[in-house]
This record gives sequence, structure tokens and C-alpha cells, in this order.
Amino acid sequence: QPRTNIQNHKNFPSEGVNVSGACLSARWATGIATATASHWSRALCGATHCRAVAVAVAALVTDADLHEVVVPYGERCGNRTPCTLDIELKQPLRLPVFIYYELTNYHQNYRLYAKSRNQDQLEGEVVTSLAALSDCSPLDSVNHSSNVSNFYFPCGLIAWSQFNDTFELGADTATNGTVSVPLRKHGIAWESDRKMYSHDPGANITGVRVVPDITDEDFLVWMRVAAFPDFRKLYRVIDRDAAVEAGLGT
Repeated sequence: QPRTNIQNHKNFPSEGVNVSGACLSARWATGIATATASHWSRALCGATHCRAVAVAVAALVTDADLHEVVVPYGERCGNRTPCTLDIELKQPLRLPVFIYYELTNYHQNYRLYAKSRNQDQLEGEVVTSLAALSDCSPLDSVNHSSNVSNFYFPCGLIAWSQFNDTFELGADTATNGTVSVPLRKHGIAWESDRKMYSHDPGANITGVRVVPDITDEDFLVWMRVAAFPDFRKLYRVIDRDAAVEAGLGT
């Protein structure tokens, strides 16, 4: 049953709430991390000037010298899928590269949003009581039905609003033409989350599936709610060995 069947809850309460707080920019945050760990190296991906669910790809960071490439695609791509954009790099990147997506003005830190989940479901248990899903209301079941076959799995606003844009990268090389850039997904979620949410009940679920697999690391990354309304979440990693094997240098 597609999510679009429920129209009344597409506007989340957080959109109308004023929230303020101190937010570090990518430059400040990276500077602090570099000062405390000189070997720290990562690449950031994100968008600027986005509203609610706007997004983007790419900020690339190396050790002592910060270089950031930001590719906003919300307005440039519109509703076109797939959408192809060119990214020009001014200098080679040091591997590994970490790729993030960024959302702005998206209040995962709003209390009713952050609590809209059921821990038993996320740990792979089959919940049979509608009352147990009370924190997920109004996205606990179809039409708030007490019939187990109508329970959402997993329930709640966080699962229903999962970021689901996907990205692929291609690189133009002098010897091999355009090659696909290998992106690693395993390990993007916290190890503690991968251990805690390691079981999907599969066919034992009789309700309405919201996500295909609750152990999927993209889902785990999204379920760890951000503290501020502007945030970045890890999407993929470009590893050194895989990049070299694909003919993308050293």
C-alpha cells in the first residue's frame, strides 16, 4: 500500500514551529575537528539555500587544506528524474572521500517528530497492540485501525519521511573514458545502530511496510535524528582501493 494513500499528514507539524539555536557552519565544524585531530580527513556533501526537503550533493574536504564543492540540485533539477549535473573539481582529491547530503530548515529536532517511532518495531519485534504504537500517532496504522494487518511497519513520522534521493557518480578519465565511481554503503551508519537494529522480521510482518528493510544503513542514518534544523548525513564513501581498481588514480 503506497504511502501516498495518506494525504492528511504530509505537512509535518515542525514546518510551522519557530526553532532557534546555535549552528556551526561546515568551515567552523571542520576547523574544530582538524584542530583536535590533525590526521582527520573527510569529504562532505551538501546543499545550501534549501527549504524543508531541498538537498544537494558534494562538499569535499582534505586534511589541512579545506576544499568544499557544493552542488545544489533542488532548483536546477526540479522534478526531472534522473537529473544529471556536472561537478568540476579544481584539484585532485585525497581518498577516501566521504559524501554527505544536506537538508536545511528541516526540524528533526522537533519533539513530536523525534519521538514518533516505536523502539520494539525498530529492533525487529512484531507489535500486536495499537496502544503500543501511540507515540507514532497519527502514523500508527491505516485510518487508526486496531487490526494488526493495518499497522505501519515501522510506524511514525521519521520512517515515513525518510530521505530517498539516490546519487551515482561518474568520472571522465584520460585513458578509460567515463567510468563509474564506486560508492561504499556498508559502514555509513553508526556501529552501535547496526548492532541494535540488526534484525528485520521479514515475512512475519502482516502490516503495511513503510521501508523494505529496517536494517538498511540509509534508513539507520536517517533514523538518527539531527540536533539542528540544518544538517548533513553521510550517504556514501569513495574508498582508495576501489577507486584505484576502477582506474580513478591513487
